[in-house]
Amino acid sequence: MKDIILKHWSGGNSLVKAYWLVWFLGQLPIALLSKWAETSLPEGDFLWIPLAIASLAYLIWAGVGLFRSAGNYIAENKKYFWAVVVYIILTLNVLMLCALIIKDL
Repeated sequence: MKDIILKHWSGGNSLVKAYWLVWFLGQLPIALLSKWAETSLPEGDFLWIPLAIASLAYLIWAGVGLFRSAGNYIAENKKYFWAVVVYIILTLNVLMLCALIIKDL
């Protein structure tokens, strides 16, 4: 497990694997848990705090690994298109997350 975590963190996964398996599919459980917490937890329940911390930690890990995989993709293939698409997606996700945090303040 440690090797999988470190491999992704360092950008060792292919761009396809980093995006589709780690970034895209990895966010599905987070989205489902977040929706469950939003609809099921009573107001004032603090169970959302560890869920939010775990979600943010996962998103940082997945995003950093994906960013590094995109850089490695450019270095290895001398092709930019898919790496730039990933950079744009990551940038938009960071902006959306910042907007959600500011909205909830």
